[in-house]
Amino acid sequence: MTAPGRVVVIGNAGLDLRLAVPRLPLAGETLIGSADARVPGGKGLNQAVVAARCGAAVRFCAPLGNDLAEANEVERHLQSEGFAELLLPRLPHATDFSLLMVLPEGENSIVSTSACSLALARAEAEPALKDLGERDTVLLQGNLSLDTTAFILAAARRQKATTILNPAPFWPGAEKLLGQCSLVIANRIEAESLAGSIDDAGAAIVTLGADGCLLVEHGQRRSFPAETVTAIDSTGCGDTFCGVMAAAHGGGPRPRLRDRSGYRLGPEGRGPHRDAAWRLSGSAVARGAWRDPGAAIGRVEQTSRPASKLHTRPHPEERSAGPLLRMRSVLI
Repeated sequence: MTAPGRVVVIGNAGLDLRLAVPRLPLAGETLIGSADARVPGGKGLNQAVVAARCGAAVRFCAPLGNDLAEANEVERHLQSEGFAELLLPRLPHATDFSLLMVLPEGENSIVSTSACSLALARAEAEPALKDLGERDTVLLQGNLSLDTTAFILAAARRQKATTILNPAPFWPGAEKLLGQCSLVIANRIEAESLAGSIDDAGAAIVTLGADGCLLVEHGQRRSFPAETVTAIDSTGCGDTFCGVMAAAHGGGPRPRLRDRSGYRLGPEGRGPHRDAAWRLSGSAVARGAWRDPGAAIGRVEQTSRPASKLHTRPHPEERSAGPLLRMRSVLI
């Protein structure tokens, strides 16, 4: 029996402060919000945690800052997640931070800092790329510099690993990297920015919020519908989708997944809880997992210690992933 591959996630990790607000403030207005939680976050962290909780062997590399209290808080949470390998280089910057404003209907707006993740250089990323093989999957987001991202993609391809890029937040120039990608996962706004270059990737999934998602491969388009739901909190939905896709391809569970209890990335963050007992059902996902994106967003039932009162399910798009984007999705 062939041993499963690993999922290597190289990206950002930081702290999120969530504020529940009745509406977004107007220009020049001060608005009172209620503090919801202060938890570890960041697209790289979210996707790595989701992949690990789906059962994949995950090597996670993310830079932390020289602010000991904040960096140590993030590291402490990550050490409890059961990663196969954890690489957290300390850089001479503040640990990245995000402010999330969440509206009653689940819509959110996010403002993030990125100095720490943008400072990750080739030398700090290189240890995460050792000993890769054709069964391994490398997952990246748009939080690193284009130079470092290009270096990682090229190194992974030389070692015949599968490469997945979620270009969020989108930076001009990212379209030049798609030829190094086995799979690109982008929302419709990012897909418009990528334009015709999206066909340079081996395959692409364009997430369309309530309209589901679109698989683009070999010049063909195939649509996958989404269920109609009521949005509760969209934070991390797109990251959940990416993490499940990487796990399904890289050696994690290959069923159709559904979660009936709620998502938490840690004691307070979103994501399938690590202590849940997963009952997996449905058809298996082949090695090319993206050829059936529905397999990544189908059925998983959590049967112990539900982490949240929210009833959620990973959905193929998130409403926001940084100041440059507005994404459209729901957390069921």
